[in-house]
Amino acid sequence: GNVWAMTLPQCSSESSRIVRLDPQTGRLSRSAVLGEWRKAMTAYGGEIFVFHTRSPELTVVDMGSMNHTTYSVPGLSFWSAAQNASRVFGGGRVQRTKDEGLVLAFDPVSRQETARASVSERVVQLHANDQHVVALGAQGTMWVFDEATLELKRTITPSTGVYSPRVMLEHNGFLLVSSYAEPSGQGSIFVFDNWEPAGLNGAPGDPGVPGNPGANPNARAFPVGAGSWGGNVRNGPGTTFSLVTSLAQGEPVTRLSETTVIFNGYPWFEI
Repeated sequence: GNVWAMTLPQCSSESSRIVRLDPQTGRLSRSAVLGEWRKAMTAYGGEIFVFHTRSPELTVVDMGSMNHTTYSVPGLSFWSAAQNASRVFGGGRVQRTKDEGLVLAFDPVSRQETARASVSERVVQLHANDQHVVALGAQGTMWVFDEATLELKRTITPSTGVYSPRVMLEHNGFLLVSSYAEPSGQGSIFVFDNWEPAGLNGAPGDPGVPGNPGANPNARAFPVGAGSWGGNVRNGPGTTFSLVTSLAQGEPVTRLSETTVIFNGYPWFEI
C-alpha cells in the first residue's frame, strides 16, 4: 500500500498538504493546499480524515483523486484522531480553553457526529478498537469509553503523577505511552496492562487498580520490556527481602515473571 504523510508546504502552520508516496516507484502525489494547523490524521475506507485545531476543523481527502472536502465543527480544536471498523474519532478541546477536553465520534460515511464526551484535559492522543476508545489527556490521565456511545467506562490516573505524554499505541494488549520531560529533554515509555474495563480477552479486570498489571502470572508471555517507575529492587517479592539496587524513573527493565504478591495495589515482578 501507499505511505501517507501530513506536510507544511510553506514551512508554516498556516497551510498543510497530504502527500501520498508509492513505496514501489517512489512517486509522490500531493493534495491541494488544505486548511491551517493540521494536527492529526487517520484513514478509513478510501479516505484520509485530517483534523485541524482551527476552521475548517475536518478535511476529508480521497485517496485516489486526492480531492478534498471540508467540514466545520464549530467551537472545537482537534489535536488527535483514531478509527475502528465502524467509526472515526477526533479528540482535542473546546476552543479558547485549556482544560475542557472533548472526544467526538463520527459516521465516516455521512460525516455526522454520532456521540461526544467531555473530559478534564486536552486530548492529545486517541486509540480505538472494536470495543473501546482511549483518550489520553495532556497531563497523562486516560479515559476509556464505549466505542459506540462514548459512555465512560474507566478512568486511569498513573501513579507517576502528572507527565507530558507524546505518543500512544497498543502492542500485544499493552498500551505504550511515550513521555517527555522538560527542561531535561529526557523521555520515558510507560507500559499499561489491564486497561480495558473487561480485562484481556473478556476476562474480568481488576477495577480497583485500573491501568496497572494484574495479579495473574499467566496474563502475559514473558520476558517483556518495560520502563521503571522508580523504586527499590529486592531479591524477592516483598519489602522484607534484601535490597539489591534502586532504579530511576524511566530506566529500562525486562520483566521475567509476575508474582501473586501484591504491595500497595501492585504485583511484584521479577526483572
